[in-house]
Amino acid sequence: MKKENKIILIFGIVVVMIAIFLFYSRKNENLLKVCFFDVGQGDSALIQTPFGQDILIDGGPDNTVLEKLGEHLGFFDSDIELMILTHPHADHVTGLIGVLKRYDVEKIIYTGIDYDSFVYKTFLDYAQKEGAQIIIANKKQKIILGDDLFLDILYPKENIAGTKMDNVNNSSVVARLSYGGNSFLFMGDAEREEELNILDGVDIKSDVLKLAHHGSKTNDRDFVGMVSPKYTVISVGEKNKFGHPNKSVINMLNDLGTVVFRTDRDGDINFFSNSSELKLAY
Repeated sequence: MKKENKIILIFGIVVVMIAIFLFYSRKNENLLKVCFFDVGQGDSALIQTPFGQDILIDGGPDNTVLEKLGEHLGFFDSDIELMILTHPHADHVTGLIGVLKRYDVEKIIYTGIDYDSFVYKTFLDYAQKEGAQIIIANKKQKIILGDDLFLDILYPKENIAGTKMDNVNNSSVVARLSYGGNSFLFMGDAEREEELNILDGVDIKSDVLKLAHHGSKTNDRDFVGMVSPKYTVISVGEKNKFGHPNKSVINMLNDLGTVVFRTDRDGDINFFSNSSELKLAY
């Protein structure tokens, strides 16, 4: 093949790739996308806003999250505007290390608790090397992402940075995403004590609930009832050794009439919102 033809071919391929990228961008214009990744026995969720922000909540127990991000962000997008670590257990933090190595992360929200773990310390080292803005979740706060789109940090309500926790699950960052009339509640691994602690003066009613702690028996029926979710997502690994999700919790969810999705059975679970209508794909 002549040199001129090779140049024309390469140019054509580049044009096609750009056209596909632009088409994909237009196709998702004005849509909020929330994807709960199937990362095995762990948690990871990606929020893609209609204003161009990518927000990653937790990273799962290994580097599976990198494959998922590659599928959803595409070749041209190497930026993650916000990373949230709910708490430093390995099944939430491990995958974030690889993300910090591969992507440009602008901001990181976490609690800063004192937790003796090699994986957690490695995450903190890479977060510092990344040069991202570190934000300690130490109070209720509202993050404005765009017109009628908000991310509310509901918990913790006070500064617990540097604190050793008897139960690390109950240090989980809890966040509620709202876009017009649609809302999502991300619970980390919060157990009953934290759930009840959140309630004071906080709106938790949400269309979609990411159920706490992989559907363990520590979920409180009254709390879930007050959330009143249309859909409940359980991030859980197939045939995990913990017996998650607990059968009594599944029965409770069925009694409450919420539609239950599980990553171990349904794979990735994607929600799309135009601020008034909510659709899903899995």
